[in-house]
Amino acid sequence: MYIVDRKHKELVLRASKNPRQKLLRKIKLKLGEGITGWVAQERQPVIISTGAAKDSRFRFFPNLPEDFFKAFLSVPIISKRGVVGVINIQHKEKHLHTPMEVNLLVAMGKLLGGAVDNALLVEETLLLKETLELRKLIEKAKGLLMKNSGLSEEEAYRKLQKESMKTGKSMRELAEAIVIAANMHF
Repeated sequence: MYIVDRKHKELVLRASKNPRQKLLRKIKLKLGEGITGWVAQERQPVIISTGAAKDSRFRFFPNLPEDFFKAFLSVPIISKRGVVGVINIQHKEKHLHTPMEVNLLVAMGKLLGGAVDNALLVEETLLLKETLELRKLIEKAKGLLMKNSGLSEEEAYRKLQKESMKTGKSMRELAEAIVIAANMHF
């Protein structure tokens, strides 16, 4: 299953029947690229019973063994906002997709649309919350550096950045260490 990343205008592999954890979120297609991208762009299913890799829209990924298939069924996942993803079903051998299989997958794409939309909103909300918490933490650490070292706000931020690069620690790790150290000095 590929999900649309609206910010980058691309499809991102987010789920797979085959356990390829390392590839999830790393395989990306532009809208219109490959069969999957075409399905998302055109909002139409693609049904190929044999020779899927010979289709002019096909895009090969050398690190995906699933690309060695013959039959392919791909449908858009549609919500009120439009296409939010694509579901792909692949077969290693020739497979004639029945109208029932196609209709079932198309219906699933429509039903999943709202659920995917909701999951993306929750994910976005959590990311925004995490970003806000990180900003607050860095602001607190900057404030402590300013107070204890007599630095300006810009100097305190640059000091955090420089230390982060020098030590290989994230800004979060450094800010947490500064806040913890300050709290230990009752």
